[in-house]
Amino acid sequence: AATGAITDYNRNALALFNLSGAEILNRTIAQLSPALQPDGNSSEQKATTLLAGVSGAQHSVIEWFFTGQGTGTIPCELRITAMVVNTRPVVRISIVDITERKSIEQKLNVQQKFYSSLMENINDGIVLLSPTGQIMYQSPSSDKIAGYTFDEVKDKTMFELVHPEDLSDLSSFFLQVVNTPGVPFTRQFRFSRKQGGYIWI
Repeated sequence: AATGAITDYNRNALALFNLSGAEILNRTIAQLSPALQPDGNSSEQKATTLLAGVSGAQHSVIEWFFTGQGTGTIPCELRITAMVVNTRPVVRISIVDITERKSIEQKLNVQQKFYSSLMENINDGIVLLSPTGQIMYQSPSSDKIAGYTFDEVKDKTMFELVHPEDLSDLSSFFLQVVNTPGVPFTRQFRFSRKQGGYIWI
C-alpha cells in the first residue's frame, strides 16, 4: 500500500517471520526489521526511501535484514516491483532468505583471509601463474630470492625470466603441469636475478 503496510502475503512469508496472518497484516517492512540495517541506517528511513523510489515497471534487488519472531535476524534478498492491481498501485516484494548464502560467504572470507595471511608471512617464495605463465601474484618472501618485486614482474611471464637454455624444458614442463591439475610436480630451472646472473629455483 502507499503507506508501506502489508496488504497481502503468502504462506512462505508467514513461515519466514514465524507470524500468523493476523500478526503480519498491515505491518510495515520497518516493523518487521531491526532498528538499524547493517550499514548503520535506520530501517524505517531506508524502507520509506525504498518504497518512494519505486515507480512504473521498475524492478530492483537489494539485501535487507529482517527480524523473525523467535528466530533472530534474517538476512534476505528483496526483489521489488511496482505494479497496478485493479487500478490500484501496489509494490510487490519477493523475499528470499539468504542465510545459507551469507554463511557460505563468511566462511569463504575467513578462508581467504587465512590463506592470504599464510602466503604473506611464509618464508618460502610462492608465485601464482595464469595458464599462460603470466605472474599474477608473488609472496613478499619471493622478492628476496630473485630480487624482483611483484610490481616489477606482474606484467611478465615466467618464460621471460628463465635462462634461455632452460626455456624449451620449462615450456614442456609447464604444459604438463597445466594439463594435470591437482598433481604436484618438482623441477629446477635457472631464473634471472635482478642483481645480475641466474639462480637455480
